[in-house]
Amino acid sequence: MYTEDELLPISSLAQYAYCPRRAGLIFVERQWADNVFTVQGRHLHERVHQPSKTRSEGRRSVRSLVLSSARLGLFGLADMVEFPDEAQITDVTIIEFKRGKLTPRRKLEYEIQLCAQAMCLEEMLGLQLRRGSLFFALSHRRVEVEFTVELRQSVESVALRMHEMMRSAAVPRPQLGPKCRGCSLRELCMPELSVGRDAAAYLRRIVNKDASLPPESKTTERPR
Repeated sequence: MYTEDELLPISSLAQYAYCPRRAGLIFVERQWADNVFTVQGRHLHERVHQPSKTRSEGRRSVRSLVLSSARLGLFGLADMVEFPDEAQITDVTIIEFKRGKLTPRRKLEYEIQLCAQAMCLEEMLGLQLRRGSLFFALSHRRVEVEFTVELRQSVESVALRMHEMMRSAAVPRPQLGPKCRGCSLRELCMPELSVGRDAAAYLRRIVNKDASLPPESKTTERPR
């Protein structure tokens, strides 16, 4: 069991599943940079996270529901939780809103985040959830996610690794890969320096670019 001071944001698990170094830069070193995708995603969640309750077709929808788990050491907000409009709390559906579309590259991190929210809610209410949903705002598509044994184990494994990272304050080294192209922290991370050959090529590009500039455009030190 974790204490209240040790709780980590549920979103940190999604960041770790996407890239451990990105998670370290954000949560250990407290670094952040936006791009168009992060800004659009933040605006979406600002709209979604307006606390409200609605009823439709025998179900109640609750937005911005606070979640926590002492066992996993997590806390956060559920974008939306649908409850049956009856005395017994059964057939609960937890929904996470996303900006774009479901891609193989982002599938695992989205599913881990959603399942972690479900496991927090299960601990809070003493129930078992079989599935939840990802809702993609641009396509207005709702994708169902099964909370399998394997997915639950992935949540527990990533949560454990995030806590270990926070305790050690050791940020993983950069690794250049396909995910780096759309990462808002690329300039801070500098994944090009992760491999000796890539680092040398990266430095050569910088030197050659500077050498190709006209003399008047180069920065020179003023005489003192």
